[in-house]
Amino acid sequence: MYFFVRFNGFVTIVVGILLMLCGIGVAIYGFVQNAALVDIANNYILANSNIRLLDARFYAAFLGLVMFLVGTCVAAW
Repeated sequence: MYFFVRFNGFVTIVVGILLMLCGIGVAIYGFVQNAALVDIANNYILANSNIRLLDARFYAAFLGLVMFLVGTCVAAW
C-alpha cells in the first residue's frame, strides 16, 4: 500500500511538471509562430463564422499561463 501512495505522489509531480512545460511551450509557440496559428484558427476553427482572428499572441499567452498554473497546482498538490 505504501508503494502505491508513493508512486501516486511521483506521478502527480511528474504530470504537474509536464503541464508546466507544456504551458511554457504553448506560450513560446504562440509568440514565435503567430502567423501560422492565426492561419490555422481562421481556416479551420473559425471557417464557418464571420469572426476572423487577427493576432493570436494574447490567446496563446493566456492558454500557456493557465496550463502553467494548473501544472503548478497539480505538482504542489
